[in-house]
Amino acid sequence: MYAAIRIRGLPDRNRKIENTLKHIGLNQRNSLVFLPETETFEGMLNKTKDIVTYGKVSQEFLEEFLEDRIDIESVYESFGEESFEDLVDKIDEGEICISEAIEEGFVNAFNMNSPKKGFKDTKRQFKQSGSLGLREDHKVEKIVKRM
Repeated sequence: MYAAIRIRGLPDRNRKIENTLKHIGLNQRNSLVFLPETETFEGMLNKTKDIVTYGKVSQEFLEEFLEDRIDIESVYESFGEESFEDLVDKIDEGEICISEAIEEGFVNAFNMNSPKKGFKDTKRQFKQSGSLGLREDHKVEKIVKRM
């Protein structure tokens, strides 16, 4: 799954980008959303790369993060799955729609605090020593832990 965090909140933004952010669920700064790894969501995240940072998260991190916030067992049992990993795999593969999972109690949007020690640079991409855009190798987990 992807974790996407909205970093910037600009008042004069392109309407297409604003609508894309609303569809993803990133309505305000420092909001966090978990999204499946589908081409549709990858395109949406790539379109909003100048406002959000995103990257892949491991299933262990996702389970650890959600453990305190929702009742994980009731969510994957409502779909008839044996474990949380099976549920996440089916969401990533597209067998279970994310909206169906949300209706059953899977929460994918969270309002977070600003990270401790802040962001590096909110106007540059991650590859240019900034904070925006795609983060490789589960590096987005570090920011989520700091939030």
